[in-house]
Amino acid sequence: MKKRYIVISSIVFISVLILSRIVLGTDLSQRNRINAKVLSATLTTEDGNYSYIVLEDGTIEISKYKGTEETVIIPETIDEKKVTSLGLYSFTNCTTIIKLKIPQYVSNIEDPVFTTSKLQTIEVDEKNTVYTSIDGVLYNKDKTKLVRYPIAKEGTFYTISSTVKEIGREAFAYCTKLTQIIIPEEVNKIGARAFASCKGLPQITLPKEIKKLEAGIFEGCTALENIVIPKNVQTIETNAFSACEKLKNVEMDNGITEIKDMAFQGCKVLNNVVIPKTVTTMGENLFFNSIGLENITIPNTVTSIGKNAFSYNEQIEGNIFFTTQVMKQVNIICAENSVAKQYAIDNNIKYTVQTLPDIERIQDEEIYVGDVKPTIIQTNLTKIELYKGFYKRVSVIGNLPEQITEYVGQEKIDSYKINETILTEVGKYLLEIEDTVGNKKTIKFAILPNNYKVDNQKNVIYRISPNTNVDSLKEIIELSRIYYGERELIKTDNLVTGSKIQTNGLNNYTLIVTGDVNYDGEVTVTDLLNVKKQLVGLIQLEDIELIAADINDDTKITLTDILKIKRNIVGLEEI
Repeated sequence: MKKRYIVISSIVFISVLILSRIVLGTDLSQRNRINAKVLSATLTTEDGNYSYIVLEDGTIEISKYKGTEETVIIPETIDEKKVTSLGLYSFTNCTTIIKLKIPQYVSNIEDPVFTTSKLQTIEVDEKNTVYTSIDGVLYNKDKTKLVRYPIAKEGTFYTISSTVKEIGREAFAYCTKLTQIIIPEEVNKIGARAFASCKGLPQITLPKEIKKLEAGIFEGCTALENIVIPKNVQTIETNAFSACEKLKNVEMDNGITEIKDMAFQGCKVLNNVVIPKTVTTMGENLFFNSIGLENITIPNTVTSIGKNAFSYNEQIEGNIFFTTQVMKQVNIICAENSVAKQYAIDNNIKYTVQTLPDIERIQDEEIYVGDVKPTIIQTNLTKIELYKGFYKRVSVIGNLPEQITEYVGQEKIDSYKINETILTEVGKYLLEIEDTVGNKKTIKFAILPNNYKVDNQKNVIYRISPNTNVDSLKEIIELSRIYYGERELIKTDNLVTGSKIQTNGLNNYTLIVTGDVNYDGEVTVTDLLNVKKQLVGLIQLEDIELIAADINDDTKITLTDILKIKRNIVGLEEI
């Protein structure tokens, strides 16, 4: 009696271990289904080909096929119970099966099932209401999900049905004959390891609607050379491109926020990688054993980088064991004061701090006269945007004003021709640039008509005609505030020497009206007398008064200036 108890206990213990392993290797929905099963016995059909379990509803799930036939027709019933489910890996490593037929009652197939090296065709009973077959490929009944492409199916090219929205887990795994797979744009979900070990696949175009690259999706695709990751993808899961030994180009767009552990492990010829500026987390062992990696650009948005991200296994001399070492050839391109720089320092990795290039011919918050041609060296820049006309937008968060300040352009100029663009129109401009590591710069400037002059060293605008009113300058530089002393000038007031201009995003400038030495905005006899006194040494004019008195703009006060003032007063000459 005691011996029998021990045998029964052993069977129960082993059964629990088997069920635990199945549960841990499946997703939540599969776990819930497995939890609902009742293990009946390890029984077989009369020909001894199937192990199965009895489900709660009294139907059968096949847990393992043990036969050796080339053509397998799964029975509709076993022991007078309907076969409704094919369990996880139930036809794995069945090396003889070439053709397999699924009966009418099967309503659940726990992916993956058919990892069968010689399988060429999957057929489905036409009475089955859940699954169907198209040219030997398994789909769900309404053809919105491709469940499994047979591993040994003839042909190197396959176009997925245009009705498909989802590609199942391991749907194309181990299909080494395929060199091209066409995926419809309507597909929005691709399961884990969907293309794993497709060793003949050099490239593939992913649909724009997918939001995640699931775990191991291209793991072991040793022929894959190039991949463009769609901009809607937010997460690259574990081992997504692990052991893609020929992968040399990965194009990632902004939108990705997390790249998980070992995603690019063992990509031996991957040489240069640019991490998108939306990424915040880079997982452990991310590029482990990617021994060809030389440069990786990491933006300042990244807040976490896992351990051994840029390491490899080095065999200990005279020993079978390996030691983990940092790949010495790797250079991290990063921003100053970034997590990436600190990671490089902490792990003894080479790094280069990237800075923004100089912008020639313009400076922030300055005003220019006439034609302006901004020139930028576009190396490593990801954004160059130029706007004509801008205003300040202030967003209020709670009770705290001006938490976010944004300058918004009214008219965008073609940013990719920035070095070819000569700016001739008067007004305010805003230029924004950003590089691959997240460094940003905003340049705000303005252009005045040719009859004005600007000294950006002294922050003065001069050669302003007498009797010019405030509104005429506001039309050129939008949203200006012009004041004299403590008084703000209204739009009908004349500009006067010594008045100052304030405008959002630009420096404050002092205005100088030509001929207006006494600060009233007009040219009068008083101005004439003051200039004469300066000329004969009776008074010393202030700097801005001297600029106003220099009518002919030769940096000196001469009789010519006095003559021009006289002629202007009597209406013979404009100055």
